[in-house]
Amino acid sequence: MSSSPAVFVGRGRELAVFAEAFDQMLEGRRQILTLAGEPGIGKTRLAEAFADAAEDRGALALWGRCFEEPGAPPYWPWVQILREIVEAMSPSELSLLAGPDGSEIAALVPELGIAIGMADGRDDAPVEPSRARFRTFNAICGFLKRVTAQVPLVLLVDNLHWADKASLTVLELLSQALVQSRIMIVCTYRDTELSRTDPLPATLGVLGSGDGVARLRLQGLGQEAITVLADGMLGKALSARVVRAIDQQTDGNPLFVIELLKVLLEESRDAGIEPITVRIPDGVRETIGRRLSRLPDHVNGMLRTASVIGRDFDAAVLARIAVVDVEGVLAALHLAEEAGFVSNTDRAAQAYRFTHALIRETLYDELPTPERLQLHALAGDALAAVDADRTQSRLSRIAHHYFESSALGNAEQAVDFAARAAHEAMRLDAYDEAALHFGNVVRLLRQSPRRRPERLREAIYWQTRALTGTADFGAAAALITEALDDHELASDEAWLTDVGTQWIVLTSHSMQAEQLPLLRRLLQRLPQGDSAARAKALAAQAFAERTLGGVHGVKALIDESMAMARRLGDPAVLSHCLRSSLLALAGDPTQIDTRLALAEEYIGVAPPGDSCERMAEALYHQACNLIEAGKFDGVDRVVDSFERLNATKFGFQEYRARALPVVLSLARGEYDGLSAKIETLREIGQKTRGEDADGVYGVQMFMLNRDLGRLRALAPLIERFAASPLNRAWTPGLMLALTEIGRLDDAARELDKLAAGEFAMIPFDALRTSTLVYCAETCTALGDAERAKVLYPLLVPYAGTFATHHLAVCFGSTDQYLGMLAATMGDLDRARRHFDAAVRAHAAARAWPWLARTCQRYALALRKSQEPNDRARAEQLLREAEQLADRLGMQGLGVEIDALLRGDRAQASYPVGLTAREVEVLQLLVIGRSNKDISKVLSISLNTVATHVRNILTKTECANRTEAAAYAHRNGLAGSA
Repeated sequence: MSSSPAVFVGRGRELAVFAEAFDQMLEGRRQILTLAGEPGIGKTRLAEAFADAAEDRGALALWGRCFEEPGAPPYWPWVQILREIVEAMSPSELSLLAGPDGSEIAALVPELGIAIGMADGRDDAPVEPSRARFRTFNAICGFLKRVTAQVPLVLLVDNLHWADKASLTVLELLSQALVQSRIMIVCTYRDTELSRTDPLPATLGVLGSGDGVARLRLQGLGQEAITVLADGMLGKALSARVVRAIDQQTDGNPLFVIELLKVLLEESRDAGIEPITVRIPDGVRETIGRRLSRLPDHVNGMLRTASVIGRDFDAAVLARIAVVDVEGVLAALHLAEEAGFVSNTDRAAQAYRFTHALIRETLYDELPTPERLQLHALAGDALAAVDADRTQSRLSRIAHHYFESSALGNAEQAVDFAARAAHEAMRLDAYDEAALHFGNVVRLLRQSPRRRPERLREAIYWQTRALTGTADFGAAAALITEALDDHELASDEAWLTDVGTQWIVLTSHSMQAEQLPLLRRLLQRLPQGDSAARAKALAAQAFAERTLGGVHGVKALIDESMAMARRLGDPAVLSHCLRSSLLALAGDPTQIDTRLALAEEYIGVAPPGDSCERMAEALYHQACNLIEAGKFDGVDRVVDSFERLNATKFGFQEYRARALPVVLSLARGEYDGLSAKIETLREIGQKTRGEDADGVYGVQMFMLNRDLGRLRALAPLIERFAASPLNRAWTPGLMLALTEIGRLDDAARELDKLAAGEFAMIPFDALRTSTLVYCAETCTALGDAERAKVLYPLLVPYAGTFATHHLAVCFGSTDQYLGMLAATMGDLDRARRHFDAAVRAHAAARAWPWLARTCQRYALALRKSQEPNDRARAEQLLREAEQLADRLGMQGLGVEIDALLRGDRAQASYPVGLTAREVEVLQLLVIGRSNKDISKVLSISLNTVATHVRNILTKTECANRTEAAAYAHRNGLAGSA
């Protein structure tokens, strides 16, 4: 019996929210709607109503439905959306829309390449994850934004709780790019099935809330809506008693209500409905089962077979599995469609879809395990055989079916298709998908009674690469450790070297501690002659030794590795060894000249290819070396070359490209617009560096706001970042923040922690110099001479270089910190030498903020002397520091210098917190001097004068200069100016 389609009722509020959001979207404002609720609550049906409303108003509504079963191709919801665009546009329109990302889109949607004659621009060799992981994301976002120039888009992503991580990341990036683009995003998801480990909650957090984001959680229908729905479906009005019973048993869940009404209709002999006793099953699965039992047996069998294929299936594939002609399949599906279990989504392609996921799940769960395995095997065969031209796009689904049925003895096919699907995912930068399939290959090969070590080695190598691409370094390390314990696998030295040296990116000390014995054993097994494996292993050992604090012997390992790589004459081997050597020597001040030379050589051998990834790596290393050497002019040239590379438009390299200019701006006092650049860098870093990006952000904001005199207001923010146990960079950062805001007792406690074992806990890594200089600043502020004596020799090797955290800040010449420690120790002669060296270095580098601070700190040291020449020199240095601080707008430093120059008169001696400099300005206001006159009299900039005037008016609560003058007279501040 055919059932009438369900009436759409009870969602007036949600439709109104959509209509308002649609209007905002047309004006280019960010609009995101999320529809959450339990299964069957009507999320997809409401989204369909949204799509209809959008189409009625001239928008293009595009659907991306997430697979609810394993085996979805990478980026599947976005591939569906892109395909709809390709089908809707003419070739000429698509040629214009393709833009610079056309080849990337063609890799995902070959139909685009066919339509405009553009080849898939990807080659089979995967590129570095730091770039590759984001080039596809950016291509999708850019393509969609270009489409909106022609037509508004409403993108409906259904069943988001089943989306893969890569698809979620595309959604996050797109949501951030919605400003000034006519795109609305509507997402549906089940919120009853999410755990804290699922990736979706993090994505929902990125989407945010507030302006432009509406979160709708659908509730059950009320009794009035149930009455209208029943009347529309049954053609009869139900009594209030029956409606109440339906409401109580279903909680108004629309799917449950509809299924129950269909049962009532089918079980009513005379279709009278009312006299029938309401018998509500315990759950919707039982309700669905009761209705399915009324279909002929052959139709039920056909639907159970289709449930193995998935939510979406083709009649041709189903016919091949069921060994029935297509006409017979279509006839059975017609009966199922009439009963409301499936819908025809594309009659030309004979494509069908279960009307709800619960229907498919009910059928699938009914299958006995042996039958289910057999059907998975047949599904894999059918998908591989039907429509052979599209086999590549079905690889993930075929691999899933063969893997599920591998217990039946078709492990060879399962391994083959899983490997093919994994390599295709790598080609598309879908690392999560690739890691899953490579993991299946490894699992199947390990279980095989006929072990093939060479194939297992290859699969482990590629799974490790894929896991590294997802930044899941812990899983990658565990996989490598397991493999290396397998003596049969570890018998191949070349493979062992390639897998072992992948750990060069795993910078955790515990991981390096595990790696080092392996590399030592490996080197003992390798022949003494020249080989690529030996050269790589030597460089990797150098990195591990350096990370674990084994400074001695590192240079010898690098020299041996580099000499061997040069003799071999293989650019790939040489490039690999150069990168490892630079990582091994990073932060070693005694090797700065060596690092500059190695990085220049790295630039020379790095292949310029399509990705320019190695070139970007080489240029970045050289930029960091030049900053450390204080050669800022050279940094500018290298950074310009670095930013022009295509690789810096994506992922981690984009983060580096944005970070280096921030480092330079902080070092030079170029503060205009810098806060916004730091915020942008943080947004990029949260996608590429995780929580580490917050640590970098905190360091940069700390330095910026200290220079601008705003640190006290930001102390709570700094402490929040510092409190994270994951940000070791902020242990000393918190200490210095406490020092700067005057909480010296708390700062002393933090210093005590770091000073344990004569500061032995500070490792030899990228954070070593920043930690040491923070300790030096705090030690000096506390006047701790004993700790200064311990710190001084730890910092001495860094003399003549600049202390840096390469992705965060430059801390200036290390000699200034050595000068501070020497002064704290009471060794003024040594302090003079270091301070003079720091002044020269900062002036040569044009690092003006650090020159100002060095002059002030040098002056503080000289003021301890009783020599008249030292006192005069201190006064001169303070004047120079004052001029620099004034020109740069370093108000915090200016206040400190102001107090020193005026005999340390306490600010409290002036009313309402006026500083000595502000009182000077106020006295000139009293006699009617203009800002320009005040600038000349006090030798400060007009901008600084304006700042002082604003501060005076704010503190004294005066409306203008006249009132301020009167305030000065009343409070005895007019002076004799």
